[in-house]
Amino acid sequence: MPVDNWIKLYDNSDPSQLSRTGKICKRVTKAFEDLEYNFIDVFGVTKEFVHMQSLRVDLEVMKCKQIYSGDFSAQIHIDLLEDEIESLGKSKENGKKLIKLIPWVEHEMGFKIDRKNTMVSDFYEMVNFILEKNKK
Repeated sequence: MPVDNWIKLYDNSDPSQLSRTGKICKRVTKAFEDLEYNFIDVFGVTKEFVHMQSLRVDLEVMKCKQIYSGDFSAQIHIDLLEDEIESLGKSKENGKKLIKLIPWVEHEMGFKIDRKNTMVSDFYEMVNFILEKNKK
């Protein structure tokens, strides 16, 4: 996958970048979630991300209680939580944008990166090389 698509995928939270047709199905959603977990394993998480995940858990618990009890009076709370999660997901303060990594890598490596033709694996090899170099 080219770096340009990778950036669109993460910075815009657009899983359609993983689909040839641009449609989002269960397989694409699962692949996107797996990539998110992999990204977290490599780069860690922010406080905002942890908060958003906590809200997602609360939301799912509320939905399950609503279904189990048959009491739909909590629907307004569910709607509010969904809105809050959506706004947190779209917030620009949620961690660093991947697009900001490109100028840093270009500066450190001393050459311009062709985002359309550079593969993600090559890009992260450059990032890891720079990080290792800076540790010394």
